[in-house]
Amino acid sequence: MNQNRPFQNLVYLFVIVYSIYHLFVKPDTSAKVLMKLDADFSALCFKKGLQTALRQFADDSVVFLPSNHYPIISTSAKPFYERRGATLRWVPKRAEVAESGELAYTYGDWIVTVAATTVTGSYVTVWRKKEGSTWKFVLNAGQNDLETK
Repeated sequence: MNQNRPFQNLVYLFVIVYSIYHLFVKPDTSAKVLMKLDADFSALCFKKGLQTALRQFADDSVVFLPSNHYPIISTSAKPFYERRGATLRWVPKRAEVAESGELAYTYGDWIVTVAATTVTGSYVTVWRKKEGSTWKFVLNAGQNDLETK
């Protein structure tokens, strides 16, 4: 009788289970993809301006909820800070994707500079996956940092 038989069966079982697991369970890289996407969005905004970045990253029905301002709807609406010659940058801190894989959010810190004035705050952006696995953002809300005394 072959004494290695139980060990061989265990190895075969492991290989089968491992193969099935990797066939059906894909590692979730969506959060990393969204972190990079949000960072790329910021870089393009800083380099080429918000309107250029919006054409690439925003959904046609995007809604902005800036701090102390009425909602701004659609990519054709030029947000108020760009009219003032401001530069905008942000750094995503976290991304999470819904179990369905269709919605996600990122949040982080932003900085707006106008002449010698700098304003900072935080933001949250809601993303929706479009056809072809392309992410577009549908909602962006920001608030200024609280002043310290």
